[in-house]
Amino acid sequence: MQLGILGPLSACEDGRAVVVTGERQRNLLAALLVRAGATVSCEALTQAVWDCRAPAGARGALHTGLSRLRNQLGPSIGARIVTRSPGYHFEVGPHELDLHRFEAAARDGRAALARGDWAQAYRLLSEADGLWRGEPLEDVPSTALHEAWSEPLRQRRLAVRLDRADAGLHLGRQAELLPRLDQLTREHPLDERVHERLMLALHLDNRTPEALAAFRQARRLLVREVGVEPGPALQRLHNRMLTRAV
Repeated sequence: MQLGILGPLSACEDGRAVVVTGERQRNLLAALLVRAGATVSCEALTQAVWDCRAPAGARGALHTGLSRLRNQLGPSIGARIVTRSPGYHFEVGPHELDLHRFEAAARDGRAALARGDWAQAYRLLSEADGLWRGEPLEDVPSTALHEAWSEPLRQRRLAVRLDRADAGLHLGRQAELLPRLDQLTREHPLDERVHERLMLALHLDNRTPEALAAFRQARRLLVREVGVEPGPALQRLHNRMLTRAV
């Protein structure tokens, strides 16, 4: 069984994709999977399904929606949804949900990074990043779920990508990293950590003038958008490049 929320919702059993239709059922499945392995209260499920505007009789409609979801998932996957006070629990194995595989690879990659095993760290962090198939909960209609989960999940992916960049820079893979770092600066234009790694990759690729230009661009963005100068880390890196101390 393979389940996914790091992109469009997905469920597969023995290589066969299971299609879940209906907004209510998709919201229910997403609400259970983001907390897979834990019990989700009926109140939390109701908020996810109806975006905190539950109608009269929502409890009965919730039970009906869960019954339909189980039927769509089929007997094997549907049986994983079990009643557990004060709500429901989606039982998953350690490698069945992409979010759990992402977290495990990220954890192991950071442990390798901490002990200086750059190659292992790069491999594991690349594996974690590669589990993403798009935006988290991409085709889930629930605004409440997106507000609670989408941005935190994106930030967890960004942290993995930054750690991966650190491992890659230690390995001398700056040329390989540059396209992705350039894309990250467009996706996160106000995140100084991204600009710092882009500058360092450019410098290590013998493109220091472009690294200095990247600093000027980052500074313009920060001043224009939030009215602040670059922080100490970015400033120090810039100064070290100017004095050739990197």
